[in-house]
Amino acid sequence: SISFASGGDTDTTDYVAYVAKDPINQRACHILECCEGLAQSVISTVGQAFELRFKQYLHSPPKVVVPPDR
Repeated sequence: SISFASGGDTDTTDYVAYVAKDPINQRACHILECCEGLAQSVISTVGQAFELRFKQYLHSPPKVVVPPDR
C-alpha cells in the first residue's frame, strides 16, 4: 500500500519517509529513524520491492472483474 517513499538524502541521512494507505483507503505519512546510516539501505530495499512487484504485474496483470447484473 506504499505510494511514495524517500530517504537517505544527504541532509536527512538517518530518516526514511513513506506514504501508505490503511485498510479503509486513508493515506498517512510515516517517518522512520534509521541508525548508523541505514536509511539508504532501507530505501533501496523498498525500491527493489517496487521493481519486483511491477515486474510481476507486467508478467500477469490483474484480470478485470465485471460486477454481475442486478
